[in-house]
Amino acid sequence: MSTVTVNVSLWDEAASTFRGLLKAGDKSLSVVLVTSVNPKLFGGELYLNSTQGTRFFFDTTVPEIAEFVGRVGAEAAQGYTCINISF
Repeated sequence: MSTVTVNVSLWDEAASTFRGLLKAGDKSLSVVLVTSVNPKLFGGELYLNSTQGTRFFFDTTVPEIAEFVGRVGAEAAQGYTCINISF
């Protein structure tokens, strides 16, 4: 499996909220689904910038996250409460 790096830029309230979520507990082995971002290529790298509609999901019971976890075989059996944040 190859490594793909995606840079995510979170602005204003999105950055503050996400920082708080990370401080709330160890999410190092979880999968985060980030929606409603603005993709940009800069210097040959992919950047995803937050928008007013950006949402974060940390819950493996969300079908899309569960499907992704199943495809990559990640150790995300430890589910977190679904965090659905819209700005």
